[in-house]
Amino acid sequence: MKIYLDCCSLQRPFDDKSQPRIAVEAEAVLVILSLCESNHLELISSDALLFEISRIPNHDRKEDAFAILKIAKETLGLSNEIEIVARSFENMGLKTLDKGFDYFRF
Repeated sequence: MKIYLDCCSLQRPFDDKSQPRIAVEAEAVLVILSLCESNHLELISSDALLFEISRIPNHDRKEDAFAILKIAKETLGLSNEIEIVARSFENMGLKTLDKGFDYFRF
């Protein structure tokens, strides 16, 4: 089974776990990553995810996120088809990666 974890998910294990919900979410992400490392799941990355990670201001967190993605079996690139689908989502009110930043236009 292929699985895609967004940037927030990849960062969850590094968050303050004093709140029970955060601790449970962090543990869930670690279990998923463990299953990916043991080839029970396939972690999928994307150009959009790599871009989003590159914008993380904390250097250590950024490097940790990139390190996690080394176990990804595949990285999905951007294409015209993906851009069309993304535009349709935007037209329905879904925001791009960052307000005011038009990531999908090249």
